[in-house]
Amino acid sequence: MNNFTRYCFILFSIVGTSPQLAANDSVALERGTIMITTEDIDRYIISNTPEKSRKLILAKKNAFKEIVENIYIYRSLSNEAQQSPNINWEQLNWSIEMQKQRMTTLALLKGEEDKVLNERNWEPAAREVYLAEGERFSTPEMVRASHVLIKIEGRTKSEAKSLIQEARKQALNGEDFKKVVARYSEDPSAKSNKGDLGFFKRGQMAKLFEEAAFSMNKLGDISEAIETKFGFHIIKFEAHKSATKRPFASVKSEIIAQLKAAKKNQLRQDRFIKLRSEAAINIDKSVLKQLQDKYRQP
Repeated sequence: MNNFTRYCFILFSIVGTSPQLAANDSVALERGTIMITTEDIDRYIISNTPEKSRKLILAKKNAFKEIVENIYIYRSLSNEAQQSPNINWEQLNWSIEMQKQRMTTLALLKGEEDKVLNERNWEPAAREVYLAEGERFSTPEMVRASHVLIKIEGRTKSEAKSLIQEARKQALNGEDFKKVVARYSEDPSAKSNKGDLGFFKRGQMAKLFEEAAFSMNKLGDISEAIETKFGFHIIKFEAHKSATKRPFASVKSEIIAQLKAAKKNQLRQDRFIKLRSEAAINIDKSVLKQLQDKYRQP
C-alpha cells in the first residue's frame, strides 16, 4: 500500500466520514462502524496494483481476502489513532493535504500527457529510429572457437613455438581437441572451459587471434600458430553465426514505448521548468535566508 492510500484512510477518520453505499455496491465486511464495500476494493486495486500485472496479482490465492484485511487494518487503526496523544495532527493534516495536491498534480499531468501521446501516429518515428540506429537491433557476426595457449614466459620464443606446433600436429592427426587442451594449454581458464571460448564478436579478442578466427570457415579446422601478447595459440573453429537484424515488426512496440516515455518526460519537464521560473520571480530571498539559518544552527 502506498503512502497516499494510507493517508487517505487516516483522512476518513479525521473528518469523520465513512463510505456511502452506492446502488450497485455490496458490503464485503461490516464490523462496528467500519464498512468495506466492493467499491473500496475496486479503488484499492486501481491504486495499488499495476495494470499490466493486475490479473496475475489478483489470481493469487486469497488475494481479495488480503485486500479486505488490509483496508480493515488501516481503517481500524486510523479510528484508534484519533484517541492517540502521540500524533502531531497539524503536521499530519498538512502532509495529507500535500499528498492530495501531489496526486492531483500527477492525475492532471497524466491526462494531458496521454492526450498528446494518443493523438500522434508513432509508427513513422519508430521506423526512423529503426533505420538510424540499426545497430541497436542487430546481432553482429560471431564465431565460436576453442584454443590452446602456450606462454612464452619462462622459456624462449622458439621453445614456445615448438610446443604449440606439437599440439597442432596432434590435433591435425585427429586427437580429441579437449585432450590436446588438457595436455598443453597454459590458459588459466582451460581447466574449467576445456579451451572453449564460446561465441565472440569482433573487438573482443586480440587482433591477430580475431583475424584468424574470423577468416576460418570450415567447422573443425585448426589454425596455424598465432602469436599474441599472451603467447602462441592454435584455434579450432567450432561454429559461426552470421550478422542478423531483428525485423521492424518485432521491435516496433519497444521503440514506440521508448519514444513515448521520452516525450512524456519532455512534456513534464517543460511544465516544471515554466512553473519554476514563474515561482522564482517572487521568492523572498530574505525569508529563505532565515530558514537556512534556522536549520543550520547546531
